[in-house]
Amino acid sequence: MRDKKRNHSGDITELLQSIEEISQRKSVYGFEAFAVKEFAGSDTEHLSYQERKQIAWKHFSVLEKKAIKGKSGKCLEASAKTKRRWFGINGEALPKRFQIFQLAFELELSPEKTEAYLKEGLEQPGVQYNDYKEWLYLYGLQNKISYQRIQQMIYQFEAKMEAAQVFEQTTHTNWLKEQYMEINTLPPDEFFRWMCENVRFFKGYSKTALHYFEIYKNEVLKILRREEKKELQWMLQTTDYGEWKRAWQKSALSKHIDYCSMDEDQRELEMVRRYIKHASRRKDSLSPEFCRDILNTARLAYGHENTHYMLSSLYPVRKKKYRTVFSAVSFLSDKQVSELLHVASHKEAEMRISQEAATEEQPIGAAAIGKKKKEAARRVILLDRSHLLPLIHYVAQAKYSDKIKKEDRDYCQSDAITYFTDMANGVLLACGMEGISEEFILDCILLSCFQTEDMYQVADVMELIGQYMN
Repeated sequence: MRDKKRNHSGDITELLQSIEEISQRKSVYGFEAFAVKEFAGSDTEHLSYQERKQIAWKHFSVLEKKAIKGKSGKCLEASAKTKRRWFGINGEALPKRFQIFQLAFELELSPEKTEAYLKEGLEQPGVQYNDYKEWLYLYGLQNKISYQRIQQMIYQFEAKMEAAQVFEQTTHTNWLKEQYMEINTLPPDEFFRWMCENVRFFKGYSKTALHYFEIYKNEVLKILRREEKKELQWMLQTTDYGEWKRAWQKSALSKHIDYCSMDEDQRELEMVRRYIKHASRRKDSLSPEFCRDILNTARLAYGHENTHYMLSSLYPVRKKKYRTVFSAVSFLSDKQVSELLHVASHKEAEMRISQEAATEEQPIGAAAIGKKKKEAARRVILLDRSHLLPLIHYVAQAKYSDKIKKEDRDYCQSDAITYFTDMANGVLLACGMEGISEEFILDCILLSCFQTEDMYQVADVMELIGQYMN
Protein backbone atom coordinates (compact mmCIF):
# COMPACT_ATOMS: atom_id res chain seq x y z
CA MET A 1 0.00 0.00 0.00
CA ARG A 2 0.91 3.68 -0.19
CA ASP A 3 2.76 3.94 3.13
CA LYS A 4 5.08 1.03 2.41
CA LYS A 5 8.61 1.36 1.11
CA ARG A 6 9.28 -0.49 -2.14
CA ASN A 7 12.64 -2.14 -1.56
CA HIS A 8 11.92 -5.63 -2.87
CA SER A 9 14.14 -5.86 -5.95
CA GLY A 10 13.08 -9.47 -6.41
CA ASP A 11 9.44 -8.41 -6.33
CA ILE A 12 10.09 -5.75 -8.99
CA THR A 13 11.73 -8.35 -11.24
CA GLU A 14 8.79 -10.69 -10.73
CA LEU A 15 6.35 -7.88 -11.46
CA LEU A 16 8.15 -6.96 -14.68
CA GLN A 17 8.04 -10.59 -15.76
CA SER A 18 4.28 -10.57 -15.16
CA ILE A 19 3.94 -7.42 -17.26
CA GLU A 20 5.99 -8.92 -20.05
CA GLU A 21 3.83 -12.05 -19.97
CA ILE A 22 0.67 -9.95 -20.21
CA SER A 23 2.06 -8.09 -23.21
CA GLN A 24 2.64 -11.39 -25.00
CA ARG A 25 -0.92 -12.62 -24.44
CA LYS A 26 -2.62 -10.54 -27.09
CA SER A 27 -4.54 -13.56 -28.36
CA VAL A 28 -6.53 -14.03 -25.14
CA TYR A 29 -7.96 -10.61 -24.28
CA GLY A 30 -10.04 -7.79 -25.68
CA PHE A 31 -12.84 -7.72 -28.23
CA GLU A 32 -10.38 -8.58 -30.98
CA ALA A 33 -9.55 -11.92 -29.34
CA PHE A 34 -13.25 -12.57 -28.72
CA ALA A 35 -14.09 -11.88 -32.39
CA VAL A 36 -11.24 -14.09 -33.62
CA LYS A 37 -12.36 -16.94 -31.37
CA GLU A 38 -15.98 -16.43 -32.43
CA PHE A 39 -15.44 -16.42 -36.20
CA ALA A 40 -12.19 -18.29 -36.91
CA GLY A 41 -13.54 -21.66 -35.83
CA SER A 42 -12.04 -24.31 -33.55
CA ASP A 43 -10.42 -26.12 -36.50
CA THR A 44 -7.96 -23.21 -36.95
CA GLU A 45 -6.44 -23.35 -33.47
CA HIS A 46 -3.25 -24.95 -34.80
CA LEU A 47 -2.57 -21.85 -36.93
CA SER A 48 -0.82 -18.67 -35.82
CA TYR A 49 -2.87 -15.90 -34.28
CA GLN A 50 -2.23 -13.62 -37.27
CA GLU A 51 -3.53 -16.29 -39.64
CA ARG A 52 -6.61 -16.85 -37.48
CA LYS A 53 -7.38 -13.11 -37.54
CA GLN A 54 -7.50 -13.11 -41.34
CA ILE A 55 -9.65 -16.25 -41.42
CA ALA A 56 -12.03 -14.81 -38.82
CA TRP A 57 -12.44 -11.64 -40.87
CA LYS A 58 -13.17 -13.60 -44.04
CA HIS A 59 -15.75 -15.77 -42.27
CA PHE A 60 -17.40 -12.68 -40.80
CA SER A 61 -17.51 -10.98 -44.21
CA VAL A 62 -19.22 -14.01 -45.75
CA LEU A 63 -21.81 -14.09 -42.96
CA GLU A 64 -22.49 -10.39 -43.44
CA LYS A 65 -23.17 -10.86 -47.14
CA LYS A 66 -25.60 -13.66 -46.37
CA ALA A 67 -27.30 -11.45 -43.77
CA ILE A 68 -28.72 -9.22 -46.52
CA LYS A 69 -31.23 -11.99 -47.23
CA GLY A 70 -32.27 -12.29 -43.58
CA LYS A 71 -35.24 -10.79 -41.73
CA SER A 72 -33.40 -7.62 -40.71
CA GLY A 73 -31.12 -7.35 -43.70
CA LYS A 74 -27.99 -5.26 -43.35
CA CYS A 75 -28.32 -2.95 -40.36
CA LEU A 76 -24.83 -2.67 -38.84
CA GLU A 77 -23.76 1.00 -38.99
CA ALA A 78 -20.00 0.67 -39.37
CA SER A 79 -17.57 0.98 -42.27
CA ALA A 80 -15.57 -1.99 -43.52
CA LYS A 81 -12.42 -0.25 -42.25
CA THR A 82 -13.86 0.03 -38.75
CA LYS A 83 -15.05 -3.58 -38.72
CA ARG A 84 -11.62 -4.81 -39.81
CA ARG A 85 -10.16 -2.97 -36.84
CA TRP A 86 -12.51 -4.90 -34.57
CA PHE A 87 -10.50 -7.93 -35.69
CA GLY A 88 -7.18 -6.19 -35.15
CA ILE A 89 -6.55 -5.75 -38.88
CA ASN A 90 -4.92 -2.42 -39.84
CA GLY A 91 -5.49 -0.99 -36.39
CA GLU A 92 -7.65 -1.49 -33.34
CA ALA A 93 -11.18 -0.45 -32.41
CA LEU A 94 -13.98 -1.46 -30.08
CA PRO A 95 -17.55 -1.65 -31.36
CA LYS A 96 -20.08 0.56 -29.63
CA ARG A 97 -22.75 -1.11 -27.53
CA PHE A 98 -25.53 -0.21 -29.99
CA GLN A 99 -23.45 -1.76 -32.79
CA ILE A 100 -23.42 -5.07 -30.93
CA PHE A 101 -27.22 -5.07 -30.99
CA GLN A 102 -27.21 -4.15 -34.68
CA LEU A 103 -24.80 -7.00 -35.32
CA ALA A 104 -27.02 -9.35 -33.33
CA PHE A 105 -30.03 -8.56 -35.52
CA GLU A 106 -27.99 -8.73 -38.70
CA LEU A 107 -26.54 -12.17 -37.88
CA GLU A 108 -29.72 -13.30 -36.09
CA LEU A 109 -27.88 -14.05 -32.86
CA SER A 110 -29.70 -15.53 -29.90
CA PRO A 111 -30.22 -13.40 -26.75
CA GLU A 112 -27.67 -15.62 -24.97
CA LYS A 113 -25.04 -15.10 -27.65
CA THR A 114 -25.71 -11.35 -27.65
CA GLU A 115 -25.12 -11.31 -23.89
CA ALA A 116 -21.77 -13.02 -24.47
CA TYR A 117 -20.77 -10.31 -26.97
CA LEU A 118 -21.60 -7.64 -24.39
CA LYS A 119 -20.14 -9.30 -21.29
CA GLU A 120 -17.17 -11.20 -22.68
CA GLY A 121 -16.42 -9.18 -25.80
CA LEU A 122 -16.95 -5.63 -24.54
CA GLU A 123 -16.49 -6.47 -20.83
CA GLN A 124 -19.69 -4.54 -20.12
CA PRO A 125 -22.90 -5.49 -18.29
CA GLY A 126 -25.30 -7.81 -20.07
CA VAL A 127 -28.64 -6.58 -21.41
CA GLN A 128 -29.88 -3.64 -19.33
CA TYR A 129 -33.48 -4.50 -18.48
CA ASN A 130 -34.04 -0.96 -17.17
CA ASP A 131 -33.28 0.53 -20.61
CA TYR A 132 -36.36 0.53 -22.87
CA LYS A 133 -34.22 0.26 -26.00
CA GLU A 134 -32.37 -2.82 -24.81
CA TRP A 135 -35.61 -4.31 -23.46
CA LEU A 136 -37.06 -4.06 -26.97
CA TYR A 137 -33.86 -5.30 -28.62
CA LEU A 138 -33.99 -8.40 -26.44
CA TYR A 139 -37.66 -8.94 -27.27
CA GLY A 140 -36.93 -8.59 -30.99
CA LEU A 141 -34.02 -11.04 -30.95
CA GLN A 142 -36.00 -13.61 -29.01
CA ASN A 143 -39.10 -13.38 -31.17
CA LYS A 144 -37.34 -13.00 -34.55
CA ILE A 145 -38.72 -9.52 -35.14
CA SER A 146 -36.79 -7.36 -37.58
CA TYR A 147 -34.46 -4.63 -36.41
CA GLN A 148 -36.43 -2.06 -38.41
CA ARG A 149 -39.69 -3.01 -36.65
CA ILE A 150 -37.98 -2.75 -33.25
CA GLN A 151 -36.66 0.69 -34.16
CA GLN A 152 -40.23 1.73 -34.96
CA MET A 153 -41.40 0.44 -31.58
CA ILE A 154 -38.63 2.42 -29.86
CA TYR A 155 -39.74 5.59 -31.66
CA GLN A 156 -43.39 4.92 -30.76
CA PHE A 157 -42.47 4.33 -27.12
CA GLU A 158 -40.58 7.63 -26.99
CA ALA A 159 -43.55 9.40 -28.55
CA LYS A 160 -45.86 8.03 -25.86
CA MET A 161 -43.65 9.27 -23.02
CA GLU A 162 -44.97 12.32 -21.22
CA ALA A 163 -42.76 15.41 -21.35
CA ALA A 164 -42.81 15.56 -17.54
CA GLN A 165 -42.43 11.81 -17.05
CA VAL A 166 -40.99 10.98 -13.62
CA PHE A 167 -38.75 7.90 -13.50
CA GLU A 168 -38.41 5.67 -10.46
CA GLN A 169 -34.87 6.18 -9.15
CA THR A 170 -34.73 2.92 -7.21
CA THR A 171 -33.48 -0.56 -8.02
CA HIS A 172 -35.99 -2.42 -10.22
CA THR A 173 -33.66 -4.42 -12.46
CA ASN A 174 -34.46 -7.85 -10.99
CA TRP A 175 -38.18 -7.09 -11.00
CA LEU A 176 -38.02 -5.96 -14.62
CA LYS A 177 -36.13 -9.10 -15.56
CA GLU A 178 -38.78 -11.25 -13.88
CA GLN A 179 -41.53 -9.33 -15.65
CA TYR A 180 -39.78 -9.74 -18.97
CA MET A 181 -39.58 -13.50 -18.48
CA GLU A 182 -43.34 -13.57 -17.90
CA ILE A 183 -44.41 -11.45 -20.88
CA ASN A 184 -41.71 -12.01 -23.51
CA THR A 185 -43.95 -14.34 -25.55
CA LEU A 186 -46.83 -11.86 -25.79
CA PRO A 187 -47.70 -10.45 -29.23
CA PRO A 188 -45.93 -7.14 -29.99
CA ASP A 189 -49.03 -4.99 -29.35
CA GLU A 190 -49.64 -6.48 -25.89
CA PHE A 191 -45.94 -6.41 -25.01
CA PHE A 192 -45.74 -2.78 -26.07
CA ARG A 193 -48.87 -1.88 -24.07
CA TRP A 194 -47.29 -3.33 -20.90
CA MET A 195 -44.19 -1.19 -21.47
CA CYS A 196 -46.24 1.97 -21.89
CA GLU A 197 -48.13 1.24 -18.67
CA ASN A 198 -44.83 0.84 -16.79
CA VAL A 199 -42.71 3.51 -18.43
CA ARG A 200 -41.62 4.98 -15.07
CA PHE A 201 -39.42 1.94 -14.37
CA PHE A 202 -37.27 2.35 -17.51
CA LYS A 203 -34.80 4.85 -16.05
CA GLY A 204 -32.06 3.65 -18.42
CA TYR A 205 -29.15 2.88 -16.08
CA SER A 206 -28.23 0.33 -13.42
CA LYS A 207 -29.00 1.63 -9.95
CA THR A 208 -27.26 -1.45 -8.55
CA ALA A 209 -23.98 -0.70 -10.33
CA LEU A 210 -24.18 2.96 -9.32
CA HIS A 211 -24.88 1.90 -5.73
CA TYR A 212 -21.72 -0.22 -5.63
CA PHE A 213 -19.71 2.52 -7.33
CA GLU A 214 -20.78 4.98 -4.63
CA ILE A 215 -20.05 2.48 -1.83
CA TYR A 216 -16.52 1.80 -3.03
CA LYS A 217 -15.98 5.45 -3.93
CA ASN A 218 -16.71 6.40 -0.33
CA GLU A 219 -14.49 3.59 0.98
CA VAL A 220 -11.63 4.71 -1.24
CA LEU A 221 -11.98 8.34 -0.17
CA LYS A 222 -11.97 7.29 3.48
CA ILE A 223 -8.76 5.30 2.98
CA LEU A 224 -7.09 8.00 0.87
CA ARG A 225 -7.90 10.68 3.42
CA ARG A 226 -6.55 8.46 6.18
CA GLU A 227 -3.28 8.18 4.27
CA GLU A 228 -3.18 11.92 3.59
CA LYS A 229 -3.73 12.62 7.30
CA LYS A 230 -0.74 10.42 8.14
CA GLU A 231 1.33 12.30 5.59
CA LEU A 232 0.16 15.66 6.94
CA GLN A 233 0.91 14.65 10.51
CA TRP A 234 4.44 13.66 9.53
CA MET A 235 4.99 17.00 7.74
CA LEU A 236 3.64 19.08 10.61
CA GLN A 237 5.77 17.22 13.14
CA THR A 238 8.81 18.83 11.53
CA THR A 239 7.39 22.29 12.42
CA ASP A 240 6.17 24.05 15.57
CA TYR A 241 2.54 23.58 14.48
CA GLY A 242 1.48 21.81 17.68
CA GLU A 243 2.82 24.55 19.92
CA TRP A 244 1.33 27.29 17.73
CA LYS A 245 -2.07 25.55 17.64
CA ARG A 246 -2.32 25.29 21.42
CA ALA A 247 -1.39 28.98 21.80
CA TRP A 248 -3.89 30.06 19.14
CA GLN A 249 -6.74 28.04 20.68
CA LYS A 250 -5.98 29.54 24.11
CA SER A 251 -6.03 33.05 22.61
CA ALA A 252 -9.23 32.35 20.67
CA LEU A 253 -10.94 31.14 23.84
CA SER A 254 -10.00 34.31 25.75
CA LYS A 255 -11.26 36.46 22.87
CA HIS A 256 -14.50 34.42 22.56
CA ILE A 257 -13.71 33.52 18.96
CA ASP A 258 -16.10 30.78 17.83
CA TYR A 259 -14.29 28.22 15.71
CA CYS A 260 -16.17 25.17 17.02
CA SER A 261 -19.22 25.71 14.80
CA MET A 262 -17.35 24.07 11.92
CA ASP A 263 -17.22 20.31 11.59
CA GLU A 264 -13.99 18.61 12.63
CA ASP A 265 -12.51 18.41 9.14
CA GLN A 266 -13.27 22.05 8.35
CA ARG A 267 -11.79 23.07 11.71
CA GLU A 268 -8.56 21.15 11.13
CA LEU A 269 -8.20 22.54 7.61
CA GLU A 270 -8.77 26.08 8.89
CA MET A 271 -6.11 25.56 11.59
CA VAL A 272 -3.53 24.49 9.02
CA ARG A 273 -4.38 27.44 6.77
CA ARG A 274 -3.98 29.87 9.66
CA TYR A 275 -0.68 28.29 10.64
CA ILE A 276 0.76 28.47 7.11
CA LYS A 277 -0.27 32.13 6.88
CA HIS A 278 1.45 32.77 10.23
CA ALA A 279 4.57 30.68 9.46
CA SER A 280 5.12 32.27 6.03
CA ARG A 281 5.42 35.75 7.63
CA ARG A 282 8.05 34.94 10.25
CA LYS A 283 11.73 35.71 9.89
CA ASP A 284 12.45 31.99 10.08
CA SER A 285 9.59 31.29 7.67
CA LEU A 286 9.01 27.91 6.04
CA SER A 287 9.93 27.62 2.38
CA PRO A 288 7.13 28.45 -0.09
CA GLU A 289 7.39 24.94 -1.57
CA PHE A 290 6.97 23.27 1.82
CA CYS A 291 4.02 25.53 2.63
CA ARG A 292 2.33 24.55 -0.64
CA ASP A 293 2.92 20.87 0.06
CA ILE A 294 1.39 21.18 3.53
CA LEU A 295 -1.64 23.06 2.23
CA ASN A 296 -2.22 20.65 -0.66
CA THR A 297 -1.98 17.66 1.66
CA ALA A 298 -4.34 19.32 4.15
CA ARG A 299 -6.89 19.96 1.40
CA LEU A 300 -6.77 16.29 0.39
CA ALA A 301 -6.99 15.12 4.00
CA TYR A 302 -9.75 17.44 5.20
CA GLY A 303 -11.26 19.18 2.19
CA HIS A 304 -14.28 17.97 0.22
CA GLU A 305 -13.65 19.72 -3.08
CA ASN A 306 -11.00 17.25 -4.31
CA THR A 307 -13.21 14.15 -4.44
CA HIS A 308 -13.10 13.64 -8.20
CA TYR A 309 -9.37 14.28 -8.42
CA MET A 310 -8.65 11.75 -5.67
CA LEU A 311 -10.73 9.08 -7.39
CA SER A 312 -9.31 9.64 -10.87
CA SER A 313 -5.78 9.32 -9.45
CA LEU A 314 -6.46 5.60 -8.92
CA TYR A 315 -6.90 4.95 -12.62
CA PRO A 316 -4.02 4.55 -15.08
CA VAL A 317 -2.85 7.51 -17.15
CA ARG A 318 -3.40 6.92 -20.85
CA LYS A 319 -0.19 6.26 -22.76
CA LYS A 320 -0.87 6.17 -26.48
CA LYS A 321 2.23 4.22 -27.40
CA TYR A 322 1.00 1.25 -25.31
CA ARG A 323 -2.53 1.18 -26.70
CA THR A 324 -1.85 -1.95 -28.75
CA VAL A 325 -1.19 -3.86 -25.52
CA PHE A 326 -3.59 -2.20 -23.12
CA SER A 327 -6.45 -1.02 -25.31
CA ALA A 328 -8.96 -2.90 -23.14
CA VAL A 329 -8.12 -0.82 -20.06
CA SER A 330 -10.44 2.12 -19.42
CA PHE A 331 -8.96 5.42 -18.30
CA LEU A 332 -11.20 7.49 -16.06
CA SER A 333 -10.69 11.23 -16.06
CA ASP A 334 -11.76 13.69 -13.38
CA LYS A 335 -14.62 14.82 -15.63
CA GLN A 336 -15.79 11.26 -16.27
CA VAL A 337 -15.95 10.55 -12.53
CA SER A 338 -18.30 13.51 -12.25
CA GLU A 339 -20.39 12.26 -15.19
CA LEU A 340 -20.71 8.82 -13.59
CA LEU A 341 -21.92 10.26 -10.30
CA HIS A 342 -24.60 12.24 -12.17
CA VAL A 343 -25.66 9.47 -14.56
CA ALA A 344 -29.30 9.59 -13.39
CA SER A 345 -29.82 13.22 -14.46
CA HIS A 346 -27.79 12.77 -17.66
CA LYS A 347 -29.77 9.69 -18.72
CA GLU A 348 -33.07 11.41 -18.01
CA ALA A 349 -31.96 14.40 -20.09
CA GLU A 350 -31.07 12.08 -22.98
CA MET A 351 -34.49 10.38 -22.86
CA ARG A 352 -36.30 13.71 -22.75
CA ILE A 353 -34.53 14.83 -25.92
CA SER A 354 -35.61 11.60 -27.63
CA GLN A 355 -39.17 12.14 -26.38
CA GLU A 356 -39.13 15.73 -27.63
CA ALA A 357 -37.89 14.63 -31.07
CA ALA A 358 -40.54 11.90 -31.33
CA THR A 359 -43.44 14.22 -30.42
CA GLU A 360 -42.42 17.41 -32.20
CA GLU A 361 -45.20 18.42 -34.60
CA GLN A 362 -42.75 20.28 -36.82
CA PRO A 363 -39.50 18.37 -36.33
CA ILE A 364 -36.36 20.45 -36.27
CA GLY A 365 -33.63 19.64 -38.77
CA ALA A 366 -32.07 16.19 -38.59
CA ALA A 367 -28.61 17.67 -38.09
CA ALA A 368 -29.74 19.80 -35.16
CA ILE A 369 -31.58 17.00 -33.34
CA GLY A 370 -28.72 14.66 -34.08
CA LYS A 371 -26.30 17.09 -32.46
CA LYS A 372 -28.50 17.42 -29.35
CA LYS A 373 -28.81 13.64 -29.02
CA LYS A 374 -25.10 13.11 -29.52
CA GLU A 375 -24.22 15.66 -26.85
CA ALA A 376 -26.70 14.17 -24.39
CA ALA A 377 -25.52 10.61 -25.08
CA ARG A 378 -21.89 11.64 -24.64
CA ARG A 379 -22.56 12.55 -21.03
CA VAL A 380 -24.14 9.18 -20.23
CA ILE A 381 -21.40 6.74 -19.25
CA LEU A 382 -22.32 3.09 -18.82
CA LEU A 383 -20.83 1.82 -15.58
CA ASP A 384 -18.79 -1.28 -16.39
CA ARG A 385 -16.10 -3.51 -14.91
CA SER A 386 -13.30 -1.07 -15.69
CA HIS A 387 -14.94 1.61 -13.52
CA LEU A 388 -15.65 -0.64 -10.54
CA LEU A 389 -12.60 -2.90 -10.41
CA PRO A 390 -9.86 -0.31 -9.68
CA LEU A 391 -11.93 0.93 -6.72
CA ILE A 392 -12.60 -2.59 -5.44
CA HIS A 393 -8.93 -3.47 -5.95
CA TYR A 394 -7.75 -0.51 -3.87
CA VAL A 395 -10.24 -1.21 -1.05
CA ALA A 396 -9.40 -4.93 -1.03
CA GLN A 397 -5.69 -4.21 -0.71
CA ALA A 398 -6.25 -1.73 2.12
CA LYS A 399 -8.62 -4.00 4.03
CA TYR A 400 -6.35 -7.00 3.58
CA SER A 401 -3.41 -4.98 4.92
CA ASP A 402 -5.46 -3.93 7.95
CA LYS A 403 -6.59 -7.52 8.47
CA ILE A 404 -3.13 -9.10 8.57
CA LYS A 405 -1.80 -6.26 10.70
CA LYS A 406 -4.60 -6.76 13.22
CA GLU A 407 -4.06 -10.53 13.23
CA ASP A 408 -0.26 -10.10 13.34
CA ARG A 409 0.20 -12.21 10.21
CA ASP A 410 2.58 -11.88 7.26
CA TYR A 411 1.46 -11.02 3.76
CA CYS A 412 0.46 -14.07 1.70
CA GLN A 413 0.09 -13.65 -2.06
CA SER A 414 -2.60 -16.33 -2.54
CA ASP A 415 -4.65 -15.07 0.41
CA ALA A 416 -4.48 -11.50 -0.87
CA ILE A 417 -5.61 -12.56 -4.35
CA THR A 418 -8.49 -14.58 -2.91
CA TYR A 419 -9.52 -11.64 -0.73
CA PHE A 420 -9.68 -9.38 -3.81
CA THR A 421 -11.38 -11.86 -6.16
CA ASP A 422 -14.06 -12.80 -3.62
CA MET A 423 -14.87 -9.14 -3.02
CA ALA A 424 -14.86 -8.31 -6.75
CA ASN A 425 -16.89 -11.32 -7.89
CA GLY A 426 -19.64 -10.57 -5.40
CA VAL A 427 -20.06 -7.08 -6.85
CA LEU A 428 -19.69 -8.11 -10.50
CA LEU A 429 -22.31 -10.86 -10.12
CA ALA A 430 -24.79 -8.44 -8.53
CA CYS A 431 -24.22 -6.01 -11.44
CA GLY A 432 -24.67 -8.60 -14.18
CA MET A 433 -21.01 -8.52 -15.24
CA GLU A 434 -18.43 -11.22 -15.87
CA GLY A 435 -16.36 -12.33 -12.87
CA ILE A 436 -12.59 -12.05 -12.53
CA SER A 437 -10.83 -13.89 -15.33
CA GLU A 438 -7.31 -13.88 -16.75
CA GLU A 439 -8.89 -13.64 -20.20
CA PHE A 440 -9.55 -9.96 -19.44
CA ILE A 441 -6.44 -7.80 -19.62
CA LEU A 442 -7.58 -5.45 -16.86
CA ASP A 443 -7.96 -8.46 -14.58
CA CYS A 444 -4.47 -9.66 -15.54
CA ILE A 445 -3.02 -6.28 -14.58
CA LEU A 446 -4.94 -6.15 -11.30
CA LEU A 447 -3.89 -9.70 -10.38
CA SER A 448 -0.27 -8.94 -11.28
CA CYS A 449 -0.33 -6.28 -8.55
CA PHE A 450 -0.19 -9.13 -6.01
CA GLN A 451 3.40 -10.34 -6.03
CA THR A 452 5.20 -12.83 -3.81
CA GLU A 453 6.46 -10.34 -1.22
CA ASP A 454 4.17 -7.34 -1.52
CA MET A 455 1.18 -5.69 -3.21
CA TYR A 456 1.25 -2.88 -5.77
CA GLN A 457 -1.43 -0.48 -6.92
CA VAL A 458 -2.54 -0.50 -10.55
CA ALA A 459 -1.12 3.01 -11.08
CA ASP A 460 2.29 1.70 -9.89
CA VAL A 461 2.15 -1.12 -12.41
CA MET A 462 1.18 1.17 -15.28
CA GLU A 463 4.04 3.48 -14.34
CA LEU A 464 6.44 0.54 -14.57
CA ILE A 465 5.01 -0.26 -17.97
CA GLY A 466 5.92 3.28 -19.01
CA GLN A 467 9.48 2.83 -17.77
CA TYR A 468 10.28 -0.63 -19.05
CA MET A 469 8.13 -1.28 -22.15
CA ASN A 470 9.78 1.02 -24.66
